[in-house]
Parts: sequence; C-alpha cells; structure tokens
Amino acid sequence: MIVSSGGRENLPPIENVHSFLGDGFFTCLDCDGYRTTGKKLVVVGNSAHTVRLALSMKEMFTTDVTLILFFYDPPDDFVEVLKDEGIPLIKGRPRKIIGKEKIEAFECADGSLIACEVIMSDFGFKLNDEFLAELPLKKDSRNFKYVTNHHFESSLDGLYIVGPLNTGNDQAIIAAGEGAVAAIDIKKRLLGI
Repeated sequence: MIVSSGGRENLPPIENVHSFLGDGFFTCLDCDGYRTTGKKLVVVGNSAHTVRLALSMKEMFTTDVTLILFFYDPPDDFVEVLKDEGIPLIKGRPRKIIGKEKIEAFECADGSLIACEVIMSDFGFKLNDEFLAELPLKKDSRNFKYVTNHHFESSLDGLYIVGPLNTGNDQAIIAAGEGAVAAIDIKKRLLGI
C-alpha cells in the first residue's frame, strides 16, 4: 500500500488570507520563494525559524523585507543580525490583508499598516495522517514525519509513505517521483524479482 495523503498549512487567523493564498500569500520558500523576487515582502510567523526565513528571503529573492512576529522574542544576536541586514522587526498580530486584485498592505491589530506586495507565512503545517495513528510506525526525532527506506517503505513491511509524510522534501513533483520508486519496488516484490 502507498500512502500519499499530504498535509495542510497552518494559516494564521487573518482576514482575506484565502483571497490571496497562492497569489501573493505564500507558505513555502521552496515552492514560491521565487515569486517574491524584487517585491516588497512581509514575512510573518512566530519562531526562530521565521527570523531565519526572513534573512534567507533577503539573501535569495528581495532586498525589501519586513518581519512580523506575533509574540516571539528573538535572542539579541538575531535582533542585531536583522538590524545589520536592514530588516525591520515588528511585534504584533496582523489582522487583515488589504487589497482587491493585489496585496497592498498588512493591517495589524493596532491599526497600523505595513505596505507590501507579497507575504510569506511561516506557521508550519499538519500532516494528514490521523488514519495512521494506531500503526507502529517509526518517526523522526521530532516525532513528526515518518522514516522510510530508499524505496519509501516505512517501518511496517509493505506500507510505503511518500510526499510530505516522510522525511524528504515537500513538493508535489517530488512526491510523484517517490510514488514511482515505491510502485516499482512493489511490482518487483510481487513478481519476485
């Protein structure tokens, strides 16, 4: 059996987020980072990972980055690096995405507006794996993703796990390739070759 049930994004409770999801509001550096190239970007999240994401976005795609953290207080050395890189740090909750056809700004709960064209959200994702909960499957050190071998077979003989559920990268095209590898292995096992 091949499991490829994917995951779902943890979207922040921001008005109009669904209007721009995938079209100005992004959640994946690998999938959509390039779509922020040369644009006024807001990175929003609540962790050290979010700070590193903002720095990475500036290094790779755009020089105009603003970081919004809900309530996470980054260590002083992170704050210094942000200052050195010219990335403004704003603490608070975004309330609403402003814009009709395109994103124009982020409105914060305090009423302030942060002009932007694109938003990169960093709140992680949940796996669609509830149906696997009762199975004795080996997981990674964070107890989040499933460990598989080079054919994407899990620790349970005959159960293959592809896509975001395993410890590899999380893109549809990668999951399709993993599925092909798993299917070939299954066929060879069935044929005894």
